[in-house]
Amino acid sequence: MQKNTKLVGFWSALSVATFSVWFMVAFGLYAPAIMNWSGIESFAGSFRPAGYVAWVLPCLLLALSFPILGTSILMLTDERNRIWGILGLVFAACYGAILATDYWLLLTVVRQSISAANFDGLSWLVVGSPHSITNSIEGIGYALMGMAFIFQSLCFDRSNLGLWIRSLLLINGTVTFLSVVIALIGFPVGTWIALAIWGVTFPIGCILAAIYFRKQQ
Repeated sequence: MQKNTKLVGFWSALSVATFSVWFMVAFGLYAPAIMNWSGIESFAGSFRPAGYVAWVLPCLLLALSFPILGTSILMLTDERNRIWGILGLVFAACYGAILATDYWLLLTVVRQSISAANFDGLSWLVVGSPHSITNSIEGIGYALMGMAFIFQSLCFDRSNLGLWIRSLLLINGTVTFLSVVIALIGFPVGTWIALAIWGVTFPIGCILAAIYFRKQQ
């Protein structure tokens, strides 16, 4: 059991790090298409299926793999800190369930509707629209992800590597949660700053977690 836990933990941490980098690169390339919303017809006119899928697909894979990482962290947590691992997994599972559904809708319903030129009510689903339901759901999803990392940061030991992971996950989780609050306030510059911090601390923290699991083997 312990060997399998460490193996799953290693690969899930590495996968989560990979999906996050993939998402950031693809989103950076696709962001101009959703930055200046001028209506669903304009969005559909500049729609690029390959770029769109390259951005949404890693987000879906991240939502599916993140709870697996949370499970692995819980399984390796000692009894004294087990409560933090359980809370982390609860938030990670909620994040995964909500955003896997969200990104599946973006990947299927939105893409297929635009391809079929069926725009009725689509602005409620397209990320970038000021009326987007999926964009709003993303907010609560990433707030849950932030809470998951805050609790999971407390599961690692205080060795040199463990302290680095604790610090990075705690910073990432706090910034992720605060970015949602900042978005609610309506401070876009703060949101972009938070995204930049997320983009650095998330993959590095997960890569170090993969190394941590490997060392345990």
